[in-house]
Amino acid sequence: VTSFKEGTSETIRGAISCFFFETKKQNNSNFDFTDFISVQPEHKKNIDTSFLTWFIGFVEGDGSFWTRDANVGTQFQFNPQSKRAEFEITQKIENKKLLYHIRTKLGFGRVTEFEKNGFSYCRFYTSERKNILRLISLFNGNLILEKRREQFLKWLRELNVFWELGIEAKPFCLQISLKNAWLSGFADADAGFYTNVKTNFRGSKKPDGGYYVKFAPKFYITQKDELSALQQIYDLFGCTKKKINKLTNGTTSVLYNRIEIFDEQATDKIINYFQVFPLKSNRKIDFCRWVRVHFYKKMHVVATEKAALKLARLVLSIEEPFLSEIHEGPSLDEVQEMNSVFSFSEEEISIFVDLPKSQRHSNYKSKKNVLPSSGSTEKNTSQKP
Repeated sequence: VTSFKEGTSETIRGAISCFFFETKKQNNSNFDFTDFISVQPEHKKNIDTSFLTWFIGFVEGDGSFWTRDANVGTQFQFNPQSKRAEFEITQKIENKKLLYHIRTKLGFGRVTEFEKNGFSYCRFYTSERKNILRLISLFNGNLILEKRREQFLKWLRELNVFWELGIEAKPFCLQISLKNAWLSGFADADAGFYTNVKTNFRGSKKPDGGYYVKFAPKFYITQKDELSALQQIYDLFGCTKKKINKLTNGTTSVLYNRIEIFDEQATDKIINYFQVFPLKSNRKIDFCRWVRVHFYKKMHVVATEKAALKLARLVLSIEEPFLSEIHEGPSLDEVQEMNSVFSFSEEEISIFVDLPKSQRHSNYKSKKNVLPSSGSTEKNTSQKP
């Protein structure tokens, strides 16, 4: 068995980089884009179904659609034909590049910026009738969350009346799957990648002062209702704890449901999934740091406060290297870039070399059970003369 000090860099790097896939797996999606393909903009010659699946997941987390009277605030009387439909995705300004990417991939819509309460935001928006009809074709039968299905059906019923469309609502039969990009889009909107890096991996207090170091990565999703969807996600990642927590947002008494995943095997599956279907928003930076802390945890070492401080600085210095371009899947160059992000640096390796192994490490041996080597010098245990 190889220890830290035997083949150090290969051993430690191997623990982290072996997770990356050499090729992109096929997207075995059950989503039906036939209607949308028939009405897509003429200048869009090809359709990227993986993007569309991601986009639906992202919309289910952060999108909204509604209708309003276009004559409100004018001297004109209400006219059913003047009913206006709108679709919108609002993000913090840091995700502006993502909204432009969405506009480019769909081939329609506008991206605008605005200020609210001293903060900057950006918005993808469309209200053109032909674009609204395209979105109806995209979402009809292709939604998973109950709240979005209900919102869409209300939207469609109103537009069927106001615009005299006669579009039939399709049944919603889809389930969450790890074989398509829906969950990646939904995670970009509503998931979180938590670590305790900002507290320098502070754990519980020691009896004699100071604190124990604990690496605590956690993946979580919070939703109002949506118990079925959250349970599906738990099951897909093979979580060992089937518990969904109830909590409030701190300002109202409304209860929300939250799943929290922190066991190692389930976390490994989460990492594998996002390698095949990468995140596209700035949440990728949180993901990169979260993965790094997860692999710290898997090293099973006893870290000192001083070592934890150094490791925290290194994790916070990670900046995701390919945010300048948004890709649909891990190309060979992208895999190499991701490996460079998640591979331990020489400084990290030197820290781990000097740390003792915990009892959970596969190479750990209790001192009292270690037999002396054949050439060792033992204490004299003979009787006195």
